[in-house]
Amino acid sequence: RHKAKIDFVAITDNDYVYGGRLSDAGWHKTMTQTQAWSAEGSFIAIPGYEWTQPNWGPVRPQHRSVLFTSYDQPILRWRDVEGDPIEALVSWISTTDGLLNTQHANFYLTESEREANMEVCCGWGDYINKSVCFHEHLNRGFKTGFVGTSDGHRRSPGLGGGLTGLWVREFTLAGIMEAFRSRRCYATAGARIGLGFWIDDAFMGQTLTTGGRPTARITVQAPREIEKLEIFGDGEVVASRTGLPSVFDEEIQDLPPCSWYYAKVAMPGAFPEYPSNIAPAEGPWAWSSPVFMER
Repeated sequence: RHKAKIDFVAITDNDYVYGGRLSDAGWHKTMTQTQAWSAEGSFIAIPGYEWTQPNWGPVRPQHRSVLFTSYDQPILRWRDVEGDPIEALVSWISTTDGLLNTQHANFYLTESEREANMEVCCGWGDYINKSVCFHEHLNRGFKTGFVGTSDGHRRSPGLGGGLTGLWVREFTLAGIMEAFRSRRCYATAGARIGLGFWIDDAFMGQTLTTGGRPTARITVQAPREIEKLEIFGDGEVVASRTGLPSVFDEEIQDLPPCSWYYAKVAMPGAFPEYPSNIAPAEGPWAWSSPVFMER
């Protein structure tokens, strides 16, 4: 809160990994601490944990950030279920007030409505710039938003190569979780970039019904000028602009028909590749959540 200058955080310990198990007592402590850290209107600690299933068939890993809307929720560990763990997870999560965000560059989404967002960057790297997994899921019809995280293993939350921006209606735990569920979120590679994205009248995360060639609107407030703005549609760059100021409100008309769109902005500067989960604290990119189209 004070060093990273962030408004919310989720400390998501692994449920079971490397022989270590998040005990019932440990989970109770997590809930108690996050509630104690939170103050509506100034800082919110989100209760949650990391579902650490190592694989699901050929998919490695199949992790999820499990986030809750209240401080009295149970925990389900992937090692403690019978049968298919991920099927048990999506069945169980529907009995709670929680949601699921993916983790890592490879995963496979389920049909659960609680699968809210995909982690597109974190301290391990800028996943969406390198992995086809994200566009493949969107092209298969999944409606999920984008988030960024530190994943720094408690080392530097908020200063570790990934951040999530939320458009909230109220600065409370319930308001933050509502924004996650509604996909009014965007990811940055650590830089403090404000990003808004619309297709016609639909804001990021929403679905628009149209038969025409839509208009994109992008608003940005960044610490440096924007070297490039790109609009992605169905996995391809369908429009771009270069040499934009650090603060702008831009419209791009007559986009080709697509089933989804999102905006990516890039500031000047290199992004060094480090091993492990120690990405630079202020990477140059930001990605809006998609707007989805029904034609």
